[in-house]
Amino acid sequence: MKVRTGSYTIYNNVELEIYSLREQMDFPLEEQKFSACYELSTGLRFPDFFYSQGLMCKHVHFSELSNVFFIKTFGLYNGLVVQLFTYYAKPEKVCISLKDEIAAERYGFLKLSTGYEKMVESKELEKVWEERSRNDNFPGLSFPEGLERYKEIKL
Repeated sequence: MKVRTGSYTIYNNVELEIYSLREQMDFPLEEQKFSACYELSTGLRFPDFFYSQGLMCKHVHFSELSNVFFIKTFGLYNGLVVQLFTYYAKPEKVCISLKDEIAAERYGFLKLSTGYEKMVESKELEKVWEERSRNDNFPGLSFPEGLERYKEIKL
C-alpha cells in the first residue's frame, strides 16, 4: 500500500511529488526550482526527466507550476481515525499516529513529543483514504480543478 504525505502538483496531466532543492531554500519562492518526481514503477517515461533514487524527476521553476496541493493519508484503526506514515524498514507495516491520549493508551501506542505512534500491519486497518487540500506554502497557486479532495485507497 502506498502511503503519501507531502506536496504534489499536476504537471503534464501527471500527479508528481514536489521536493525543495536544498541549495535554493533561502531564495524567494518565485525564484526557486523544485524537483517534480514520480515513481519509476509507474511505467511512465518522459524524455526530459532524470533518474534519482528510484524516482524519475525534473527540475521545474516555480513559474512552471500552475497548481500545488497537499496529500495526507489516513486510516481507520479500531474505529479511530489515524494518520498514516510509511515504515520503510518493513513495507508490510505502516506507522499510525494520533493525538488522543486515552485512545493511545488503550491500544498500546508509543508516546512521542508530537503525539502517539504505533507500527501495525496494513491488514489491521479497516479503511484507508487520502485527503487532498490547498497547500498554503505556495501562495498564488491553486488547488487543481476537478481533483478529488477525498480518495479511498483499496487495501
